[in-house]
Amino acid sequence: MAAPTTDAPIPAPDGSDLPHDLLRSMWETMLLARSLDERMWLLNRAGQAPFAVSCQGHEGAGAGMAAALDPSQDWLVPYYRHLALVLGMGITPTAVMLRALIAICRAPCLKR
Repeated sequence: MAAPTTDAPIPAPDGSDLPHDLLRSMWETMLLARSLDERMWLLNRAGQAPFAVSCQGHEGAGAGMAAALDPSQDWLVPYYRHLALVLGMGITPTAVMLRALIAICRAPCLKR
């Protein structure tokens, strides 16, 4: 059996074909979301971030939703486990980390 070429589409369960560049983009989004999630968790454990809610296990769903949406037309209201979705829609990792770290300045429980 010959190995598939890198340009050949991957058959999806519903019969459609997904191009390799889309699959690679989704995979990279999933890896980035997991890496950011782990880093935010470590910052929380070190006392540098006020809270951390993990998105582990939701990366694939978020990357899939982002692939199906058009950032120039579609709106979304993400919830705390949609890290991969917001990354896939164009939010930068820098903005995600800044939001997590700036939250410590605004946390009412930390003000005295």
